[in-house]
Amino acid sequence: MNASPVGRSPVRNLAGGALSKEAYSDGENRVAGSRTARLSSMKIALALGMTIVLLTALTAPASGSSPNDPQLEVIDGDTLDLNGRTLQLAGIDAPELGQWCLDGDHLYACGMASALELHKLLTLETVTCSPAAQGDGTYDCLTPRGPLAELLVEQGLAVSRSGGVLKTAETAARRVPLGIWRGAFIDPADWRDGTRLDAERAAPEPCPVLGTLIGAVRAYLVPTDADYAALEAQPGAVLERWCSDEQARAAGYLHAAGPFLPRQVGT
Repeated sequence: MNASPVGRSPVRNLAGGALSKEAYSDGENRVAGSRTARLSSMKIALALGMTIVLLTALTAPASGSSPNDPQLEVIDGDTLDLNGRTLQLAGIDAPELGQWCLDGDHLYACGMASALELHKLLTLETVTCSPAAQGDGTYDCLTPRGPLAELLVEQGLAVSRSGGVLKTAETAARRVPLGIWRGAFIDPADWRDGTRLDAERAAPEPCPVLGTLIGAVRAYLVPTDADYAALEAQPGAVLERWCSDEQARAAGYLHAAGPFLPRQVGT
């Protein structure tokens, strides 16, 4: 994955307001508490239920539909879950869930901000997705307003990993500037490799992706999952913590969503 330039900005919501750590509460843009408040205080129950058509391209032209009553959920700012199937949006890279960025000298959870903004966008839109043309396992998703990836990049919620319209959208967001381009941040690819802002290293936060057992299944939950707060509050239920969903999947954990996993944690 190619790295994009380091940016300068806080994430803004789709209505134009800046999101800070003090800006989250119950899935909205507010969270009470100071820099020392744990991410678990974000009581987010944002399970998504929406209509999505998942187009497949195997031996025939892209066509078909998703399983009955599909459940689309947000994992992070560039990753979706459709009934347990991970859909990585093509051509973009959003801050990781455990990533923090700077707005001036103010440190805020930019990875969580991107995930929450993607959730809000999807609740307003019908989405269709198909495997990306490059055949790398990523997906192109469309909304009535245009490509989902482009909508995220033009709001400064993700960086472009390709040219064309995505790079144009990124250039426009940087020029305003919007979102992460309004302050200092580490490129998400470099952040996954361990690079951190000095301010992040000086005030580390617990990684927000939680690993547990659901029956015999090793599963991970993210802050946008309905059972997240209950899991974190249950003594001994959290077995692992990661700062990104990629780390959780690399460790052999499945996202706790979809019909193959019961909606009960710690059992």
